[in-house]
Amino acid sequence: MKDTTQLLANKLATQFEIEGNTLKLNEGAYESTLPEEITAEQASAVHAHDKAYIPAFTLAAGEIGIDVLAKNNAYAHVTSETIVGNSTVSVKVERSAAVNIPPKNAGEQATTRDVAGYTTARINTKVGTELKHVRDAISEQAKKAL
Repeated sequence: MKDTTQLLANKLATQFEIEGNTLKLNEGAYESTLPEEITAEQASAVHAHDKAYIPAFTLAAGEIGIDVLAKNNAYAHVTSETIVGNSTVSVKVERSAAVNIPPKNAGEQATTRDVAGYTTARINTKVGTELKHVRDAISEQAKKAL
């Protein structure tokens, strides 16, 4: 596990409120862990940009994807990716897809609906290796404590 992970965890550990079996992080905890050279306002501006960028990317990829599908009947779908910070955003536009509609009431059957241009967006964060180390460390602590 990286030293930075432990240092940030130590800062965060003092900022939890315990409510039964729920741990609630105090407001401002994220901002309190930012490096000194990054202000909360800068981080907020980047997050606001990401929040606008991801739907905009999805829309642009979807619109261009529809054009590609319209011109190429052999394609069942079109895919695209972009990098946002440490994450990869993947968009897939399908010519059509049967979408499951869950029942509204218990005992009713689920139904399906065909959707033209069915679009999905997935976000994968590139912290998997570090999270594995963290999960392993928590598991070792739990073996000793529980």
